[in-house]
Amino acid sequence: QLSVHHQKIISDVAVIGPDQWLQNDRLKNVTFRINHTKALLNHRNKTGLLSKVTLGKENASDLFCVRVGNMNFRAGYGSRYSIEHDHPIEIWPYLEIEFDDGAILSEYLEYVLCIVQFFSASVGGYLQPSELKICRLSRDEMMVAIKNDQFDDFHSVEYIWRQIEVDAMRLWHGHSFVVAYDDEDLLALEACLAKWVERSPEWKKAYSLMMGSLSHKNEMSPNRLMAAWRWFEEIPGTETISVVADKHIATISQYASNKADELVYKNMHKRIVGALKRIGTETNIQRFERLVGSVRDKFGPGIFEDEIVEHLERAISFRGRVAHGHLGANSTSEFRQFAKSIYAVEALSFLLTIRDLPMSEAGAKRAANIYSLVA
Repeated sequence: QLSVHHQKIISDVAVIGPDQWLQNDRLKNVTFRINHTKALLNHRNKTGLLSKVTLGKENASDLFCVRVGNMNFRAGYGSRYSIEHDHPIEIWPYLEIEFDDGAILSEYLEYVLCIVQFFSASVGGYLQPSELKICRLSRDEMMVAIKNDQFDDFHSVEYIWRQIEVDAMRLWHGHSFVVAYDDEDLLALEACLAKWVERSPEWKKAYSLMMGSLSHKNEMSPNRLMAAWRWFEEIPGTETISVVADKHIATISQYASNKADELVYKNMHKRIVGALKRIGTETNIQRFERLVGSVRDKFGPGIFEDEIVEHLERAISFRGRVAHGHLGANSTSEFRQFAKSIYAVEALSFLLTIRDLPMSEAGAKRAANIYSLVA
């Protein structure tokens, strides 16, 4: 006898599976898909070997496995077959994370999103995970349970989040700094992914704000400008630096304080030190020149047009106008300047985000087209 009950539930997450998932249950394995990554992860030899003969063989569909801390980050291929063909009629990549010590529901998603952010940076678009499936068992434990006919099933996890439309034609598949077309490309991708995850504690805010910037890609608006600035300012190393040594500031301020005392201006030392520190910090132009120079050192001198610093400096003016609600393009020329400023901040932020990743020489050359792509 079957009883059916109906209940309305308001929640932002639902775990659906063969049994109840308790709040403190720990998952060891999560698999998920990321749309628009198939072109990046299409390893010619590995996909060419997929057939009914290899179906079910251990590791036959694996693409890579990267070890970071107590986690394994894997990618592999799912496939669909028909009776008429030995080779799959459809192939898709999937991602997998395995936690040695397990993770609760409130913890694991951070690492899923970290991988999604990595591939979003790879294609220059706002990507989202789908088909999330979790399991309390590791991969090896699952294999044992399956052989003993004791494996129930995965639990699927459903989230309520805003869907961002992605124009697949505008993604940078041919210009991505990482691809997996052959073994050499795959090694570079693994190294970049490992570095991306390893530095995530320091870069977490920058990664998140990068996604916020990418979500505005289909518009040319004040919101897009501000999102690009928020991203830029959270990238480690973009803050202004001192161009006058602290010991020199101390020496100069002491001389100035002594002179002020002679002129009967008392208790000026702290104010003089503060003023010297302000003028001893690099200007915005100096900061942009330093950061642009570091990008050119990595990707080549021709990566930006000569006016890039002017566009960045103008972007500060536009940001001030936006913040005070006074932005309005008074002419076609001013709108073009506004757009160029946005492109400049986005391109610099993107290249600073990937600059220190151990990409291949070919990957760096592909990424060198970024400014022309966004502009």
